[in-house]
Amino acid sequence: SQSDIAAFSPDGRFVSFRTFASNLGGVGLPSRVFVRDRVAGTTTPVPFPSVNGSSANGCRESDVSNAGTVVMMCFFPTVQDQIFLHIPGAAGTPFLISSDAVDTAGNQASGPEVAIDAAGLSMSFASRATNLVPNDTNAAADIFILAEEAVLDGLFADGFE
Repeated sequence: SQSDIAAFSPDGRFVSFRTFASNLGGVGLPSRVFVRDRVAGTTTPVPFPSVNGSSANGCRESDVSNAGTVVMMCFFPTVQDQIFLHIPGAAGTPFLISSDAVDTAGNQASGPEVAIDAAGLSMSFASRATNLVPNDTNAAADIFILAEEAVLDGLFADGFE
């Protein structure tokens, strides 16, 4: 089966990639993101996210930090493409980061461009959504940069420790 769209962590330990393979613990279709730990010799699937009760149809673009934290773009049958953050060992599904201040998913597609820094504390993505920040009326894609204070503190408050 096809595997593609790989990204290496800055230190080279982790590789995130998209695959359609069913022999890695996935189901073949739809595509999903996996993380290979080149030191431990393990390959683990990133859990499928959901938005408003709708599960992802698949995931593709991703980036990975030195800690194995993954930021990825996933697509859905009922909502636009969205961006998620997955922290290894964290309970629950990946955390939606292409959302507004009250956790409403972007009203237009986000991605496919995604990036995360080496420490896994800052990430960026592109989005055409107009509801992520107030008064976004330029009808153009924007780049969003989320830092630890804006995202990770909220994760820990929501029980993602």
